[in-house]
Amino acid sequence: MSNQFPERRQSERIQTQIQGKIDNESCVISNLSRGGLMLLSTFAGKMGQEVTLEYTYQNKYFEKKGVIKEINSFQRHRKTSDKKSVLYGISISFIEEDVKQV
Repeated sequence: MSNQFPERRQSERIQTQIQGKIDNESCVISNLSRGGLMLLSTFAGKMGQEVTLEYTYQNKYFEKKGVIKEINSFQRHRKTSDKKSVLYGISISFIEEDVKQV
């Protein structure tokens, strides 16, 4: 698997297991930085799609807008064709970087 996007992070990436939401659908945020995050969800977004993210980190609630930069899919149950059996790893860049929090 090749990454189409070169490493551009200018801040530390924090490994997490935070429950959150992407456009009102549940997700688990697996890493977080000031400029974006990586999450796992059954949300089937599209490259370039603008999304709303909601999560709590260090007792602070965040609601941020972001753009999907990369999507990888993982089949959870090989014998079913149900779309909820597919788990997506989604990389998102925040539209506005919040340097005071996260």
